[in-house]
Amino acid sequence: MVRRSTESVLQALRAVLAKELVLGRGFSRARAARLLNVTPPAVSQYVSGKRGGVLAVEIEHDKAHMEYVHQLVQDALATPSDRPDRISSLLLKTAEKIAARLDSSIGARVPTEPLVSETQRRASLQLLRKRMDEEHAAAAGSMKFAQACPDERIAAMFRQIASDSLRHADTMAVLINYVEHPESLHNVRLPSKDAVQTMLDAEESADEADIAPLKARLGPAARLLIESVDADERKHVLLLKGLMTLIDEQNKLGKT
Repeated sequence: MVRRSTESVLQALRAVLAKELVLGRGFSRARAARLLNVTPPAVSQYVSGKRGGVLAVEIEHDKAHMEYVHQLVQDALATPSDRPDRISSLLLKTAEKIAARLDSSIGARVPTEPLVSETQRRASLQLLRKRMDEEHAAAAGSMKFAQACPDERIAAMFRQIASDSLRHADTMAVLINYVEHPESLHNVRLPSKDAVQTMLDAEESADEADIAPLKARLGPAARLLIESVDADERKHVLLLKGLMTLIDEQNKLGKT
């Protein structure tokens, strides 16, 4: 069992906070650096995703973790500038809370129970088909909004939702196929580690900081579009790193 140390969570938390301050609240890197008690170059690396790693992405994609982060931002902004020790203490306490929550979820995050009965298989198929139908309906509704919307920026948002919903429906269809053939559920054919690493390197080389200044210049609607692209990039990194873990686990099994 791999547990996240408070120190590793603290590093990831600084990355999440740096993005929240610079990209979300428009802080300069120098101001964010003073608040976090780090250097401006460190803030740039946090914002670009070069520091913080997959754990920062995991925190960003968890609603409960982000509630801790938002509370931390409020507390930090209310702290006098001559009390960096107070902010360090807040950071440490929040990192400890997130680390404890991460540890409590280890082992329960991905159930591995097989579909041992026909009743379970049918129930799973029913849920997946229902979700697939809902995603198709969401895609149709979003495209309808996009076609009727007079503002191209808002229309682009609805087209993005429609595209995402169609991809989700496709994912449900893939899962339905595997549930219909449970003998293949655990027979996963993975790509080569080198190929995945190449893709991961390309994703991580994209620097969010380069496009961040546009958010302030292009207005709130465009800012939402840019943030959605940033979120997708972070999701891609999370998926690829998860895939690397699967490959490593399979390689270990192959050696035993």
